[in-house]
Amino acid sequence: MSTNNFKLGSKPLSKQETRVLIGENIRKERVSRKISVDQLAKLLDVTPGFMGLIERGQRGANPTTLLRLSEIFETTIDTFFYGRDGSEQPIATNEDEELLRKKIASLIYDSGENELEFIISAIKFCRKAMR
Repeated sequence: MSTNNFKLGSKPLSKQETRVLIGENIRKERVSRKISVDQLAKLLDVTPGFMGLIERGQRGANPTTLLRLSEIFETTIDTFFYGRDGSEQPIATNEDEELLRKKIASLIYDSGENELEFIISAIKFCRKAMR
């Protein structure tokens, strides 16, 4: 399944489609840096098999893994959602923003304290970077 970069205003991606999109972009970053699955798995302290599942979209990468990947690849987390070139910048309408707020609320509802602290720090980091 080939996916394009996520676009606001288009039909929302399913959980599986989002996993596939993120996995494809992780793989592109890894391959462009000539890093093997084994090497990346070792850096992330996961098995190569699990890394393959993430790249194929069969398992999701948690926020901590995405942050670690962004550090390894020296990029930002949004690279895994929009691709490296960033050519498709999101343009949100009020309706899009409301949908995203509801989606975020549903995603963080069951999050633990550590995950919530990470999310807050990631938002603060992104806001600083966007200024």
